Amino acid sequence: GNKRCENNAGSFQCITDCTTGFQLSPAQDCIDINECVNATICGPNAYCQNVAASFQCLCDQGYQMTSDGSRCVDVNECEAIEGVCGSAVCENVGGSFFCLCPDESEEFEPRTGRCIRRAVQGRPMFLGESPREENECYYNLNDVQLCENILAKNVTRQECCCTVGEGWGRECKIYQCPVPGSDEYQSLCPQGQGFLSIPQSSFGRNYKDADE
Repeated sequence: GNKRCENNAGSFQCITDCTTGFQLSPAQDCIDINECVNATICGPNAYCQNVAASFQCLCDQGYQMTSDGSRCVDVNECEAIEGVCGSAVCENVGGSFFCLCPDESEEFEPRTGRCIRRAVQGRPMFLGESPREENECYYNLNDVQLCENILAKNVTRQECCCTVGEGWGRECKIYQCPVPGSDEYQSLCPQGQGFLSIPQSSFGRNYKDADE
């Protein structure tokens, strides 16, 4: 900041003038104002990045800033990215999109952009019969590099889908987790998100909180 001299009767004092975006500290220095302490300063679907004397509003993934810079709006990937789902039907959702196969017996294969027959007929979400089978847990299934988005290895389908996972499988053969609120999700996660079943006696099961 700029310092100026102010004359007083029989003395003087140095006054520090801070420019816009800075404030005077107890030590009489000009320090940057962190505008990002206001969590709502950038509005919905955006986050704040503090810079010297100012701040920037950046959009969350799947959103873009309007031309006037006033807010972040959803990117319709189904329109913006030609052929993003190949032979499948593209469904835009807030911040992302889904590739849906018209035939329920098929699933979308992101590497080829085609709908293929499910690996296990009648058990679309299971790779094997045992509920304790362990595979890889994936996140952000709409990412082009989704095969690298491994959240954890050697976890069960319940441990993956009832916590923060979006897909479960092996070597990029991914089975999407059921949608919360659906009958399949309720069957897999009867206590809701964050709880896993643990074996009890022959009388049933107990549930424990999952450490995400």
